Amino acid sequence: MGSKIGYLVKAVTKSANKKIGDAATTHAAQASCPDTCVLKNGGGCYAERGPLGYFVLANLNKHAVTVKATIMDVAQAEAEAIDNMDTVIGRPLRLHTVGDCASDEAALLVSAAAERYTARGGGRSWTYTHAWRNVSRSSWGGVSVLASCETQEDVLEAKQRGYATALVVDSYDGNTKRYKHGDIDVLPCPAQTKKGVTCSSCKLCFDDKGITERDYSVGFEIHGDAVTQNRARTALTNQG
Repeated sequence: MGSKIGYLVKAVTKSANKKIGDAATTHAAQASCPDTCVLKNGGGCYAERGPLGYFVLANLNKHAVTVKATIMDVAQAEAEAIDNMDTVIGRPLRLHTVGDCASDEAALLVSAAAERYTARGGGRSWTYTHAWRNVSRSSWGGVSVLASCETQEDVLEAKQRGYATALVVDSYDGNTKRYKHGDIDVLPCPAQTKKGVTCSSCKLCFDDKGITERDYSVGFEIHGDAVTQNRARTALTNQG
């Protein structure tokens, strides 16, 4: 990687995240994230605390500040990291365990690299984005991408923009199957409600077109340590 790009992204052949399971993944500096994300900078982003936050993200963010990295600098670093990643046949790629693509140009660059990963024999790529208001769904190409939403109004707007949706909720209220959350149909994330299920075994979010056709949002109950959950709960309350 070039000196300007430097240490802005960490890509790993196999994630250490138990929820993700057997998948490759990327971690990107938060300079890649849109400022409209209410969970960013202490608002309840699960990636900002714990081992990921302290030992990975903090270093990525520090370097991004040092080099005054732009959205495209991070995207370029991520695309290069994906292209240089060892490929395990059939292993899916979770883009952005932390990070995002906050412009069409960034999404086009990173999604093209993800498609090359699949073409080399890797599995499907999937991700979630808070930048859905500013980035066209078409810019993500063949990546299965869900718009990260905090309110019912977000869900409706994201669907109008052609995105499948994921909705953060305070609680599933005991539901494990599809249920009504206000006016929105929500299917709780199976990795949160079923023992032994991971993203790589579930594959629900690998099929954003199917989620759109079935007309529900994938639900994600607030998670992380107690501090993160309290911050996220406050952010959701302020959005309501």
